[in-house]
Order: sequence, then structure tokens, then C-alpha cells
Amino acid sequence: MQNTDPNTTVANAEPIQGETPDPNEVFFSEFGDELFKKTLPNLNDTLRLLLTTSIALMGGGIVFLGPDLCNANFRIASLLMFFVSVCISLIGVHPYRGTVRLGMPYEIKQYIMDSIWWKEGFIWACSIFMGLGLLLAFIGVLIGK
Repeated sequence: MQNTDPNTTVANAEPIQGETPDPNEVFFSEFGDELFKKTLPNLNDTLRLLLTTSIALMGGGIVFLGPDLCNANFRIASLLMFFVSVCISLIGVHPYRGTVRLGMPYEIKQYIMDSIWWKEGFIWACSIFMGLGLLLAFIGVLIGK
């Protein structure tokens, strides 16, 4: 005789007990999946914004930090920091160059995690150099000629 009870998996096996998930758990699980999917595009957008901001700060430093307002050494140093920030964000915008086999979920997850780590590193480096540039420009203005 064949077992037709939908609550059992094998003949003479115990029924599988489970409970329906809480709607909040389902919502936050799906929300977390969407956040994870949007992480790389958001990091790329952040790098693009940092690129634009770095270029604007470098251009503003060239135009507004004249020799009568800012110490020349600090002006050059701050512009150099802004230039390094531009270079870092420009490199960071490019796609991560790793290898992945498309049929392997673990490798795909590892590739995504490596990409996130790579992009976040460029964001931090760009932010640090941009902050140093602003700090040097501020000190140069305080010191004056």
C-alpha cells in the first residue's frame, strides 16, 4: 500500500512539522535580499559622486585658493590630495576584475563579496584623500601667505 499523506515524505515516516513564517520575517528577509542586490550599484553611484566632488574641489582650489589667500605649499599639497582622490575614484568606478563560474552559487557570492570589498576600499581611500585635501586647504588659509 502506498502512502498518500502529503505530510509525510517516505512511507512510515513521521510527519514534517513546520510553522508559517511571520509576515515581518518574510518582509525583512525579502528586503535584505533587495538591499544586497542593490549594494554594488549604490557603491558605484557613491564613487561617481566622489569623482564629481573631487573634481569640483580641485577646480575650486585652483580658482579660489590664490597666493594672497592661501600658503603656496599648502595649496599645492591640497590640490595634490584632490588629484589623488580623483584618480582613486576614477579607478574605483571601473568594474571589479575577478573571475567567476556562473553555475556555482558559492563562487558568485564570493565574487560579489570581493567586489563590495574592492569598491568600499576605493570609497574609503578617496574619502580620506579628499578630507586631507580639505584639511590642508583650511590650514593653508589659516596660515595665509
